[in-house]
Amino acid sequence: MCFVLTVYLDESGTHDKSHFHVMAGYASTDEKWKAFDIAWDTVLRNYDINYFHMKDCAHFIGEFAGWDEDKRKPFLEELIRVIHDNTEFGIGIAMGGPSFTDPKLRTILAREVFIALALCQAIDQCVHLKIIDRMFFVFDQRPKFKSVVQKAYDEVCAMDSALKNLLQGVIFADDKTVRPLQAADFLAYEINKLMSQDSTITALKLRKSLRALMNDRSGILLLPVLEEAEVTSDQMASLEEISKTQKCHSVITSMYFRSKFNL
Repeated sequence: MCFVLTVYLDESGTHDKSHFHVMAGYASTDEKWKAFDIAWDTVLRNYDINYFHMKDCAHFIGEFAGWDEDKRKPFLEELIRVIHDNTEFGIGIAMGGPSFTDPKLRTILAREVFIALALCQAIDQCVHLKIIDRMFFVFDQRPKFKSVVQKAYDEVCAMDSALKNLLQGVIFADDKTVRPLQAADFLAYEINKLMSQDSTITALKLRKSLRALMNDRSGILLLPVLEEAEVTSDQMASLEEISKTQKCHSVITSMYFRSKFNL
């Protein structure tokens, strides 16, 4: 069965000193997103919270000041239940490593490149699950962000006429009022914490909270950062092999990488 899906995505690790970059979010139908909004608002209202931001919740600041773990744990469990009940799947892509702060790598793997990879990863997951007819993407309306996302979206559409017909556009919204963006922030935060582990990509251990946020139709692609300011065929083959070991579907993702860097 095919659906019109809307994918809400959020990012983490965008500052210059970050050793990794994360993009994550959830896909679902309009009907399920409407149910999601009602259920998510109910949980927030029951805990007297206006806006969910995982970093604030994690550090007990902002609206979560004065909370403790005994209050936070059931709150997050209720939000996770809302996500499970009302989304088709979650997706995430992360790239990181000590050399990611190198300005040359930051130029090659520019923000729009990473956003394009996230779009491709979402498409790959939808195509694999055979549940897609048309797709919309929604991002937070941050300053100077719209043109970057639009460039990434246009590059993905330009790869193939079928993709141009599949993708229906990019929407920008306020994450303080658009609840699915808050769920995307939750997932991006947890993947950020995963990438923060002092370990190699292959040895990373998923936190219980991250496992809880992903159903069996979800996928996270974790990539080691390229060690040089260029992308070669050998490196591309290595990235594709990593995606296979992580059981991620990366046909469109690989197509974009190869097209972008003429491989």
